Amino acid sequence: MNNIIFNELESTNTYLKNHYKKYKDRDCIVALNQTMGRGRFDRVWESQRDLTFSWLFINNKALHHMIAPLAVCYALEEIGYAPMIKWPNDVYLNGKKLSGVLIENICTKDNTYTIVGIGCNTSYKHDYAYVDVDRMELLERIEEKYISLMNYDLEQLHKSYRLYSNTLNKEITFKGDRYKIVDYAYSGEIIIKNERTCLKVSANEIDIKSCLIF
Repeated sequence: MNNIIFNELESTNTYLKNHYKKYKDRDCIVALNQTMGRGRFDRVWESQRDLTFSWLFINNKALHHMIAPLAVCYALEEIGYAPMIKWPNDVYLNGKKLSGVLIENICTKDNTYTIVGIGCNTSYKHDYAYVDVDRMELLERIEEKYISLMNYDLEQLHKSYRLYSNTLNKEITFKGDRYKIVDYAYSGEIIIKNERTCLKVSANEIDIKSCLIF
């Protein structure tokens, strides 16, 4: 991975979307301060003195939706933390959100550009988890784990993702009915089941946080 560090950007993902033609495969844009970070459903990701970065992958078909949160979990576990993954790719610590992933694709006539953005709290935030670590050291660990995970086969990735999941076997409501999350598809959907039917549901169809039954 080749890290390109900026003192400040509005959003590392937005920057790469606007300038992807300038960069090479596996280049990584790092912002020491991110002023307008965003997550899924255009949620705001507040970031001050946190780890915020985006990788560019060109014509890479790896399962980034599983690899990205697992790389964060493996890196954190290595330094003594016990993170979990909340589907589809948020990382939680002690029941609070610590890290988020935003994956976006740009398709042209000749290439597919995949942008994998990751934000991890390394400074205090009310109602969120954070880790008191050197953010550049954490980035190096995540990069190391990411490269290793890209060599996993589908079965290994799927098994690891299930192991770190904190939503597997949880009950949710979806379109007025009650279901249990029984598995995850390789393509990223949750597989939900009740006594009448079994469905695959994508992250664009449901806000898991508001649908979980506790």
